Amino acid sequence: MDTQWLLDAQQRYLQAGWRLPLWCSGSPAFLSEVVQNLLLPGQQRVYWLGPAAPEGCTTLNARQKQLWLGSECDLLIINAQQEIDWDLVAASAGCLRAGGIWLLLTPAEHNWLSQPNPASKRVLSFPLDASSQTGRFQQFFIQSLVATRCGRWQEGQPPQLPTIESQVSTLLPAVSSPYKTNDQQAAVEAIHKVLSGHRRRPLLLSAHRGRGKSTALGIAAAQLIRQGKTQVLLTGPSPQSVQRVLQTTAKQLAAPYQSGQQQVAEGALQFHPIDWLLQHKPKASLLLVDEAAAIPTPQLEQLNLVYSRVVFSSTEHGYEGTGRGFQLKFRQHLQAQPAGFRQLKLQQPIRYQQEDPLEQLIFEAFLLQPLSVEAEMLSNEQLTFHRYQSEDLVNRPELLRQVFHLLSLAHYQTDIHDLWSLLEQPQQVYCLQSGSTVVACALVGIEGGFTQELVTQIAHGQRRVQGHLLAQSLAYHCATPELAMNTLARVQRIVVHPALQLLGLGSQLLAQCGADLAGRVSYLGTSFGANPQLVRFWQKAGFLPVKLSVFSQQASAEQSVLMLKAFAPEQQAKVVALSSEFSQLLYWQLSDQQQKLNAELAAILCKPARIPLSSAQKQQLQLFADGLRSLALVEALLPLWLALSIQKIQQDEFLLLLISRYWQKQPLKFSQDQLQQLRQLIKTSLD
Repeated sequence: MDTQWLLDAQQRYLQAGWRLPLWCSGSPAFLSEVVQNLLLPGQQRVYWLGPAAPEGCTTLNARQKQLWLGSECDLLIINAQQEIDWDLVAASAGCLRAGGIWLLLTPAEHNWLSQPNPASKRVLSFPLDASSQTGRFQQFFIQSLVATRCGRWQEGQPPQLPTIESQVSTLLPAVSSPYKTNDQQAAVEAIHKVLSGHRRRPLLLSAHRGRGKSTALGIAAAQLIRQGKTQVLLTGPSPQSVQRVLQTTAKQLAAPYQSGQQQVAEGALQFHPIDWLLQHKPKASLLLVDEAAAIPTPQLEQLNLVYSRVVFSSTEHGYEGTGRGFQLKFRQHLQAQPAGFRQLKLQQPIRYQQEDPLEQLIFEAFLLQPLSVEAEMLSNEQLTFHRYQSEDLVNRPELLRQVFHLLSLAHYQTDIHDLWSLLEQPQQVYCLQSGSTVVACALVGIEGGFTQELVTQIAHGQRRVQGHLLAQSLAYHCATPELAMNTLARVQRIVVHPALQLLGLGSQLLAQCGADLAGRVSYLGTSFGANPQLVRFWQKAGFLPVKLSVFSQQASAEQSVLMLKAFAPEQQAKVVALSSEFSQLLYWQLSDQQQKLNAELAAILCKPARIPLSSAQKQQLQLFADGLRSLALVEALLPLWLALSIQKIQQDEFLLLLISRYWQKQPLKFSQDQLQQLRQLIKTSLD
């Protein structure tokens, strides 16, 4: 087998600073021969993704992903003959250096299209079987291979490579050490400016993966430490996620470093978890926040309030999740700050040149490139309602692109897993469209329909099945297994384009979804990170709360609330009863498990016990209102009074203080003005 043509092509790509993607398809014998002809012992570093790695290759797997993400290889072989993990395909591409070959091994195209992908078990709901269900992601991926500058080598046919002579990118001018690109140098200079410039003007660094932003944080930290700044703090989603920053700082300072350590240069640069920083608030010359898109926005906002000089670094799009939802939400917070903020985007890749064919393939295949819709193209007039299935999206790539990018705005992180699930799962996608432009969409999954035997096992905590969050919560947490035997629908995400929000389109879309589902399911539910605005939106649409988690979600730092509605009156009566029981129990939990619940949420979700006050108790409160009793003498009565009077009290900061103090038993004290305000409220309520 002659592979000299490929080695020659590799040299041309190396001169261009690009990587060479090649899709090789055919019989196992043909693919094995291709691999053997490309493996050159001792001359290159080869990474292998998939089963049956030949001797001399480094096998990539999910468990060791953090170890190989920062490393490099010359040849990356993806063995997709039996199965393929799309998350790892996207992640591993960043390891390949310029001039390297990305080799995809698959059966012949028509066989691959009809072949199940066992790795899809991660995204398929019960009772779907990945070993027998034909996947749709292969079809979409093939479209991307054809649409981009990917080489093709089919068994029995001459290989095809795109010509690049007229497309060779101009190599960027060299920059002085320790920088790899001009963008990286500009980022380090901008970090210095945060320290020397105006207080409370944070820097937001963003980039695609592989632009060297984490390395820029490390270089800047080392330079600041040399200048005598010994209180540089570092935080991120986990200690593992910031290792590149610590490693770079140690290298620049020639300081000892071992993988996993959490400080450098005798603590001049220290990593601390976010919750520890917010609790202890240590002093810092500068706070560096790496991988900020993976951190809940409320925590980022608190960090920005506690520390006056902060750098937020975020991957805009990448294997681990896009930062679009983060960028949208957090930028709004930064723009509201008096001093504003500075934003810098790193464009230049480190390991290869711009317009790299492999990067373009990965961006296209996993929809990592942002979708820009001009504001003048958006309108809330003459909107049409549409329902699509997953297979419709595969066959309409432009529609898929719009839907996926819009859905990604509805969540803090959206990753490859979400796109994979969108294409493989039999889900409903509802859209409001202005012509061919999607302005709002909702993703709805069908759940439940369990047998008596299965629902009993779930209700007793003996079994869990994948993809039925709503049904399983009703059976187990809410102790209503009979509801899970019905066919249910769950709104997984719903979003309106940012330019058209607050116009009622979300409510309109939700109402039309309900009308479409009414004849096919018994209950419609949703689960999301609870905040007062969202809970009120769902309540307005007729949904009632039936469950609230005790712990916060990692992605949003908010507790998860489950809300439900039914279509038939007798079934809705069950929902009302379930919600009433939940709201009553939540009230009693406020002084225990739910003591840290947002007080405004407590006011919305709780149904307090309304125990009538006796004549003697009312007299005591009246004496307090008249200033003839101290607060200590009547405090035991105030939880009862508040439960009876809450509907009459204007919902403001003082009401939330009362809820925190008397329902949640938080050790809060009243100022003299607040004490007088309390007396006046009690006096008004007793009149």
